[in-house]
Amino acid sequence: MHKNSTDSNQLRTTLFSVLVCMAVGFQSTADTVKVPADGFEISGVKIDAKGHIHFKDPDKATLDEAKARALKATPPLIRKDKPNDKARDEKLVLVVLNRLTPLIKDMIQREKQIPDAIQYLSGMTQIRYVMVFPEERQLVIAGTYEEVDKTNPAQPVGKTTGRPIIQLDDLIAGLRTAKALRRGGDHAGIFGCSIDPPKNIQLKIDQSLKANATKPKTERIDAIKKLVPQMDVDFFNTDEETRIAMICAMADAKLKRLATGSEVNAVSGITTVLEDSAKAKISRIWFETAYQPILSSEEGTIFELAGSRLMVKAGEESFNDKDATKKAILFAKNCTDKMPQLCAAYNVFADLQNIADVHVAGILIKTERLDDKAKWESAVIYAKVGWPLQEFPVAKKVDSQISPIGNTVVTGGVGLSAFELVDVDKRMIDKKNVLQPVYEKVKRMLGESNDPILVME
Repeated sequence: MHKNSTDSNQLRTTLFSVLVCMAVGFQSTADTVKVPADGFEISGVKIDAKGHIHFKDPDKATLDEAKARALKATPPLIRKDKPNDKARDEKLVLVVLNRLTPLIKDMIQREKQIPDAIQYLSGMTQIRYVMVFPEERQLVIAGTYEEVDKTNPAQPVGKTTGRPIIQLDDLIAGLRTAKALRRGGDHAGIFGCSIDPPKNIQLKIDQSLKANATKPKTERIDAIKKLVPQMDVDFFNTDEETRIAMICAMADAKLKRLATGSEVNAVSGITTVLEDSAKAKISRIWFETAYQPILSSEEGTIFELAGSRLMVKAGEESFNDKDATKKAILFAKNCTDKMPQLCAAYNVFADLQNIADVHVAGILIKTERLDDKAKWESAVIYAKVGWPLQEFPVAKKVDSQISPIGNTVVTGGVGLSAFELVDVDKRMIDKKNVLQPVYEKVKRMLGESNDPILVME
């Protein structure tokens, strides 16, 4: 971990420079992410400018590195019977929304690019708290942070752990998605994507297997691949051109690859969904949110997030965990039990964890009306024309993953939801005030500095 005092001074110097640059009309140095000719790659998943997702097989060095990261995975904060089982002494970065939004709005109007210190939220790697200070009129999102490595423009990461950074655009896209999400309608209360083969493909696959029953197994599998060379990607309840949408699709595509055994899993002890039978199977697996109950103060001024963030589900139909095959159920359980190791090995999954965090924060702000309590003029961030976000390739097609080990086609998606999690009846109330020291420390920092992003020393 880098020195907190140095980071804080650097951040304050950068933010001061931003204000000066705005005044004199100087162009800041942050670059807009450009799509490379061969597309973006994250954890061996590649997406090109046309939205086609395909895969890169890991070499031995890459696989060994992923295995090493999995072995060193840090378990998430898991509360036991009492909410004071862990000292809350982590160093945090604080994003003060009341101060940040007018600054960014002014920069956009002056056509100034956003500097790295703001775009990367000073290296935030995970959201831990959402806090509101009604008297001070401040709304704060706080989380862990690291120095930023932006070697991969599609996914800057922390230099210490390699965890993806929560970027400003991720935060805004996530808050917009939460604001627009409704409990009713299609995919009620959830957002994400689905990856599915063409409709009525099961009948064609069965016919193909029957017609090729006497042929070698490899030829039977090749025939299925010709029927289903690609699967379609569909998004729901979120803007499909954002980075958070791209990560949803890439994470799900990676999950399918591991599920079929098309790639050696860096995390030991995780099975596949493959059914070695004469009849083809379509297994559906997907990501959902997985948190412990939110710990909140009795006044509803500080909320703590804990848990693994993600779990994997399986079912006969996507987003309905009933009637899954035994192999699919076991694969989903293995992944859920070893989610920290999976996210350490494959940072596309860790990025999805961050998206889940942003979504929970957004739903908390929405349902608890924290923007009103903080007198935060939030309308500015929901104006897509006035506050444009970086556009990424819209995922449209994914190479099908059909392993020669079995006749299994894997579909599914990502379905993230937080309405039930934030429900007041589902929370853990902090009656022992174990969160109060964190709240008071942040409050003091807000009084000592007017910066939009603060590093807790």
